[in-house]
Amino acid sequence: MKALIKKELKIIFASPIFAIVSALFLFLTGFAFTASMTQLTPQKLPEASVRGIVYFMAVILLFISPFLTMRSFAEERKAGTLEFLRTSPLSDLDLVLGKFLGVLSLLILILILTLEFPIFIFMMGKPDVGVMILSYAGLFLLGASFFSYGHFLFGSVQKSNGRSDIEFCF
Repeated sequence: MKALIKKELKIIFASPIFAIVSALFLFLTGFAFTASMTQLTPQKLPEASVRGIVYFMAVILLFISPFLTMRSFAEERKAGTLEFLRTSPLSDLDLVLGKFLGVLSLLILILILTLEFPIFIFMMGKPDVGVMILSYAGLFLLGASFFSYGHFLFGSVQKSNGRSDIEFCF
């Protein structure tokens, strides 16, 4: 299964989809964070938390998850290696878990890149650390649920061209 995760990560890093999706995610969340922090006045000081940006990141995760999950099984079908993987000594569970953990590691990477927002909040005030940790844990679990649903959905359809709208509907 480790080899499958490494293969999945190599494929994802070689394609421009991850770079575009992660850059878009970081740009949008950075823009929202900057916009919320620059509209401060002494009378309207917010609490020192990441609540607003976490809500925004959750919505963005909803929209980027189909783009990261739909190519997982589609690339295997297109390259003709899906049958090879199914006849390998890997069980179906190992195959699905390997692909899921490969995409999940990308979510961890994206969330690590957004840790600059809590650092800035720590520089500006004294936030509650527990709330920040639980906010990021919630984002991780929410992203994992989006990715697992995307793997279920795109693993069960034959062609994934234009199927990202299916995940948005459900």
